[in-house]
Amino acid sequence: MHTAVVWAVECAAWQPSSREFEHLLGFCDATRRNEVLSFKFEMDQRRALLSTLLQRKATCAIARADPSTLQISRTRGRKPYAVLNPPSAEAPNFSFNVSHDGNFVAISAHTHLLCGMDVFAKGDRRPTSFLVDTLSQQSRRYYEGLPLEWQGGYAELLFSVKEAYTKAVGVGLGQELRDISFAPDIPALWSVPFKGTRSGIFKVKIATTETEYVANKSVANDSWSRRTGSEEASILAEPCRTEEWRLEVQWIDSEHLAVMAAGCPLCAVDAWGGFRRQFQHPELVPGKGDEPLFSGVEIVPVSYTHLTLPTKRIV
Repeated sequence: MHTAVVWAVECAAWQPSSREFEHLLGFCDATRRNEVLSFKFEMDQRRALLSTLLQRKATCAIARADPSTLQISRTRGRKPYAVLNPPSAEAPNFSFNVSHDGNFVAISAHTHLLCGMDVFAKGDRRPTSFLVDTLSQQSRRYYEGLPLEWQGGYAELLFSVKEAYTKAVGVGLGQELRDISFAPDIPALWSVPFKGTRSGIFKVKIATTETEYVANKSVANDSWSRRTGSEEASILAEPCRTEEWRLEVQWIDSEHLAVMAAGCPLCAVDAWGGFRRQFQHPELVPGKGDEPLFSGVEIVPVSYTHLTLPTKRIV
């Protein structure tokens, strides 16, 4: 049985006392504690701490990990993952991803598929020129065919979808977003607030007209490098063994959009190998059809000692 969840914490409403914050900070190892405290502003420290607590909560609740020995590590591309020892029978390909923007910190987690997510707050608008520069040629044609009043929201949506995909794969900023396109095009109707979840299967295409991807055995057998002309440079992106991804969109509220991406675990980029080594059934792929994979964003309150189980579902 597959389990897929999306939990969100409304961090803007959380005003912890110094005692409560210090208590919850105790769930972090020394490295993560220093990372949290390195942020200048208190709100950024809260977001970083809530992100860690959500990762721990998901791993314990879904993968049945022992909280006393739980370790969160990262791939070379900075994708976080839980070190599961012993392996989880309930979650043979356990994967999660966190994101925050505006008022929310959120996590998506799946027991069997690689997953990524992005939260986008409409109030924190990125410059339209920047967003348009991240469009592929195919996406730009679709974008230019939309009514003017739809174009800004669609560019924001597509940016978030690409963020969710690159975070699922584990390449982050190592992948040029303008090289990514989807077939069919992401529907423009997803860019305006709606109730429920929009879901579909899309083929992800990475442009290779100017760039040749070649195996780089000096890093890892499943890592890749980019060669442009005679100059070879390290890259995190890898051609996936399957192109089909499940992409889903849900509006948390009228101002916050959540985008989830789920795909075959073989698509994970992991030069050091610790994450992919844990996969027990890496060949699994998303199912067909339009039925949502994730059951909906669940609002998770913060308690004094831990993140409680989900109590309120958005419908």
